[in-house]
Amino acid sequence: MTELASTMTPGEIASQAAHAIRVLNELTPQLCEHLARFLVIQHEDGQLAHDSGDDPDGRVTEVIEALTAAGQAADMMTAALTEARAASASLNPVR
Repeated sequence: MTELASTMTPGEIASQAAHAIRVLNELTPQLCEHLARFLVIQHEDGQLAHDSGDDPDGRVTEVIEALTAAGQAADMMTAALTEARAASASLNPVR
């Protein structure tokens, strides 16, 4: 355990961790949205092809759905961490 962590309460540690992960998760759904938009634009402009020569529509749809699911999962993680932070707020080290 680091010296800093040993002087912090579990609630403070949880709060800092939750904040850092919340920021990361906010960036993750944004990145997923940007990637999906980029993919749609590239597809509409005819810039994407399927390795087999088939129409890439199905694969593009799969990728967009996966990116959407990843963004939703990041939102769910943020909510769960917020709950963990709230639950740990009353915990203090034994002195």
